[in-house]
Amino acid sequence: MCKIKNRGFFTLIIILLLSHSASAQSYNFDAVEQFIHSQTTEVSSAKDLDILAQKITIQFPDSLSRVQAAYLWVAKNITYNEEGSGPQHYASNVDSVLKYKTTVCAGYVNVFVMLCEKMGITAKEIEGYGKTGTQVLPNDKFTSNHSWAAVWLNGKWNLTDVTWGSGYTLEGTHTFTRKSNGWYFFTQPEVFILDHFPKKSEWQLLKDTVSWNDFIAYANIGLGAKENGITSYSPMQAVIHTTAGRQVVFSFTTQKELSTILLTSKQKGFQELGTLAKRGDTYYYSYKISYDGQYDLQIDLSDVDRTKPGNYSSMIDFSYLVDAAANREEVKK
Repeated sequence: MCKIKNRGFFTLIIILLLSHSASAQSYNFDAVEQFIHSQTTEVSSAKDLDILAQKITIQFPDSLSRVQAAYLWVAKNITYNEEGSGPQHYASNVDSVLKYKTTVCAGYVNVFVMLCEKMGITAKEIEGYGKTGTQVLPNDKFTSNHSWAAVWLNGKWNLTDVTWGSGYTLEGTHTFTRKSNGWYFFTQPEVFILDHFPKKSEWQLLKDTVSWNDFIAYANIGLGAKENGITSYSPMQAVIHTTAGRQVVFSFTTQKELSTILLTSKQKGFQELGTLAKRGDTYYYSYKISYDGQYDLQIDLSDVDRTKPGNYSSMIDFSYLVDAAANREEVKK
């Protein structure tokens, strides 16, 4: 693997987020959305996928729209079961997944790949590590915990994660919220690597592959950051090295109007709600490190003034690990 220096790599992340914000809008799902919404045929087995594949093929003459239809159908009809119990144990059995309409990532991928293949489009499952926005740091050694798909189209492989494109589970709950999105459809490899690390490095689809150490070195980017259109942020490193009593300035650039920031640590059991300051398109918040030691710190940005009474859902934007010394001496650089 090609080693990438952290500073240059972190700078590259900002550029890639900017490019992804533009490229994500190039795939219009409107026509496919209307078609999927109009479908009433019951699909409860692999055999039924033949009928669905035929309908999609007749409706859309181009392969891209057909893959979009497969992606959206799976995202809108299969439910993720985080608990790890019940029918999703048969994720390798497409008939089981389609019968119960509940599964884990492998089940999503199996249905999506089969539907693509029934339309004459080559797709395959990719195993690897998916870094979610709510975790602190992956283990030092690589382990597989997720799977997604690669689709051969227009002379190249394209990366797609239909599981993460189907919705999310709110922090602190086990309830799956269906909210299909196009963030993980044919995502640029340079952006996909921010939270997807394949078991086989060739499936990064990058000229210079990223090492596991570099992958776990940058901050975890959650769905909240994507939904809020964040194009740059600071700190960029996953670990914030500091001392107790010092201030850490967080900054986030977006064209979306934001107002509040919620900082939460499950390990320390605290929450801090603050009001964001703004300069241009960049929002700032100065946070005082109150505890020493190592602990998680999750950032949830919102366009709602949560200082007022109301019910608010949590969508994590970024996750960090605070590594704070007990004294107030200068941190060695």
